[in-house]
This record gives sequence, structure tokens and C-alpha cells, in this order.
Amino acid sequence: MIIRNMFLAAVLFLGGCSEEAVDQVIEEEDQALDELKEEPQEDGDWYLEQLAGQYGELIPDESALEEETAEAPESPPEETAVIIYSVENGEIMEETNRSDDAYANNWEDQERLWSHFYHMMPADYIDTVGELEFFTDGSDETLAYVEPMDDTYYWKVAIDFQDTDNEIELYGTLLHEIAHIVTLADDQFTDMEEACATYESDYGCMAEESYMNQFFQTFWAGPMHVEWTAEKVSEDVEAQDAFYDKYTDQFLTYYATTYPDEDLAESWVYFLFSTADEVEMYEGVLKKKILFFYDFPELVEMREEMLANMWNTL
Repeated sequence: MIIRNMFLAAVLFLGGCSEEAVDQVIEEEDQALDELKEEPQEDGDWYLEQLAGQYGELIPDESALEEETAEAPESPPEETAVIIYSVENGEIMEETNRSDDAYANNWEDQERLWSHFYHMMPADYIDTVGELEFFTDGSDETLAYVEPMDDTYYWKVAIDFQDTDNEIELYGTLLHEIAHIVTLADDQFTDMEEACATYESDYGCMAEESYMNQFFQTFWAGPMHVEWTAEKVSEDVEAQDAFYDKYTDQFLTYYATTYPDEDLAESWVYFLFSTADEVEMYEGVLKKKILFFYDFPELVEMREEMLANMWNTL
């Protein structure tokens, strides 16, 4: 804003306008921009529209992703860690492991990718990242993932540098992974003394009021989850295909059928990247999954923070 105003002032001044006229034009420009931001929209939609204007459609083409999944080899290459860093309060601290791969020396690209992730992360969660890994498992395989570091408060963030050329897929995947960090944070779990009475993720028993448990109870609990478990959908591609074909009207993406955790994370991306008008284009369960997050004011505020950061930094 400051740079734009300085440029505008210089143009007007050189054109012979008085200082008072310059100040008036700048004030009118700023007022017009403020009015634009204050138009009746859901929080964050203004930033989202600016991002869409710059990058185009922000939600990856689901049909293209399904085609990539269908063409993926049954036995993908093994994951190879190229370089690993410790992270503290959002800052890369030191190397903890390094391979002979040339990418280990490509600090410029590593900084680019970390900057993308850092600026997408909600400020209240950035200190939960304890490790950053750049790896590869070949092209068009796993783009990124996160996982807890043992039983600690901290998370490992891993990015495959060979799969980061498509910016839209990169942004969507990183935001998906951030959903896991937010919804599987320490304060979302409960101590399980006996059988878990809520949703039990791979990482523990979710608290009754946790985002994950509320999402599960709303969209998964009951016959559908019983069927999903019995058919071993998360383990068998053919079973997953059949499950998705049967419940297409209940999942925003194919990958969402993998686990309830992944369904929430995929829905989260649509929550972030859909304006109020775009949400109205969905129906039934698909629409309800996007609207689910609007029941939590802190998540609506987080959405605006994340989109604003993306607009200001990407």
C-alpha cells in the first residue's frame, strides 16, 4: 500500500497537481479499497478472490488427480531422505542428516518451499514444527506429509522437492497437511484408560469436543464406517474404488475415502479455497462438510489469517 501510494503521488506531482490534490486522490483510493474489503463476504473471501485472480482455480482438478492415482505404480519407489533440519519457533536451525544428493545443496529452493509452508501456517501452530525433511520417492508420488515426532508436541514436515512444480497442487497439499497439525494437536486428544468412546485415530483417542471427533460423529459414525472398516477400504485399492463409487455424493475427493482424518483434511482445503458463493454450488453432504468448519469461530478467523498471509507473501 505504501509503495503504491508513493508511486501514485509521484505521478500526480510530476503532472502538476498540488500537494492537497495528491493527498485527496490517495485518500479516495484508500477509501475505495477499504469499501471493497468491507463488502458483505465471508471472512477471508476478499483475499481468496485476489489469489484466484493471480493463480486461477485454486482447488486441484479432481479428475486429473484420480487419473494420476489410477496410473500410479503398485510399488512406488522407496522414500529417500535428502536433507533433514531441526526447526525451532519457525526457524530452520541446523542439519541433522544429509545425503549425497545434489539437492541437499540447493538451499535456495529449500528456503522457497519452507517459506511457502511457514507463511501458510497459522501463527499459533508454527512452533509445533520440530523437523523439516526434503525427500523424494520419485516423480508424481507423495508430495508432502506430516507426522508426530515420537510422543512429543512436535511435528515433522516432509516435502518431496521433485513434485513441487505445480503451484496449485503444492499449496493444496501443504494446506491439507496443516489441517492434520491443527486437528490432531495435543489439545485435541483425551487420555484413554479403557476403550475409546469417541473417534480413535492412528495417534490416539480424540476428545469428545475435538474437531476430528465432531467431524467423525457427523459424517462417518454408523453403517458407513462399519462398511468402510469391514471392506478394509484404507488397505485395498479395489475396495476404495467401490466405496467411492457408492458414496460419491458424500466425499469431495477420492482421497477423502482413505481415512476419516483424510476426509476432514480434504474438506478443510475446500473450506479454505471456496468463497461463500462457491459453497452454495454444492449440495447435501458435500456442502455440509465445507460448512462444518464455520461452526468454529476460531477456524473462521484462522482461515482469514492464512489466506491473508498467502496473498501478502506468495
